[in-house]
Amino acid sequence: MEHRRVKRCYARTNKVNPTKQIVRMERRGHALRKMNRKEQGTTKSLTNRELITVASAAYEELPPTEITATYHISNSLRFPAHVSSFLAEYIHDPALRDFLPKLKEHLLGRLRGDTDQGLEYTSEQRNEIVFENDRIYKHKVIQFNYTTYDVRRKQEPLNPNSQADIYVLSSEDEEHPYWYGRLLGVFHAKVYDLAARQVNRCMAVEMQFAYVRWFRLEPTPWGFKAKRQPRLRFFDAEDPQAFGFIDPKDIVRAAHIVPAYAHGTTDSYLAGDTVARAPGDEEDWKFHYVSM
Repeated sequence: MEHRRVKRCYARTNKVNPTKQIVRMERRGHALRKMNRKEQGTTKSLTNRELITVASAAYEELPPTEITATYHISNSLRFPAHVSSFLAEYIHDPALRDFLPKLKEHLLGRLRGDTDQGLEYTSEQRNEIVFENDRIYKHKVIQFNYTTYDVRRKQEPLNPNSQADIYVLSSEDEEHPYWYGRLLGVFHAKVYDLAARQVNRCMAVEMQFAYVRWFRLEPTPWGFKAKRQPRLRFFDAEDPQAFGFIDPKDIVRAAHIVPAYAHGTTDSYLAGDTVARAPGDEEDWKFHYVSM
């Protein structure tokens, strides 16, 4: 009964301007309920997020990096993921809907030297890719070696749990030189290509790969003349380009991408609880800017 709740609140006031005090109590209660719902949602999201990442508190040894290597990922087997089981359980998440077909097509292209990114494979060809023990292995960090402007060596670690944004070179026919994405997971796996059985007796090949949620460049003026930074937004989850795999060696470096706070948030790009967002987040920022 609403009138009873108002009477209970009135009893808690000092009877001086009680209406204002009751409104404050209501606002305070609403804020506490919202915090409680967010905390409960965080617990659930953490479980989902760790499907494709390693928990922040977990320890993973990363041996010293070779100075000639462009990047470095641990070869640890501590965090396996059984491909068939977890994908079957979370098939409702749009971020994982085509995870396995996209992964197999990515690996097929690399193993067979197909450079055409738009090349599609049949289900029979995808079935020729088999993972040893039906497992892929998750990793906490990918570390990049790069040269600073004063010609010094430095290293840059990227952790998918901290919303690590990256950029890669775009196609030659595009005006903007880069594609931008958010790193969702870093993996390695031992892969068999059954079609190569007669060539190398079907030896397993260890392959490393990263799962990315891609940004789309908005058609707005940008650059020094326009006095604006490039503006991005996420692809809609139903778009085939929204999520994909890349070879870690194709990552140039981390990107400094900041939300366009003035435009607010939305769940129209990707609705519901998902591994593609940080724990507790229910919406995405509508737009982002690339720091130049």
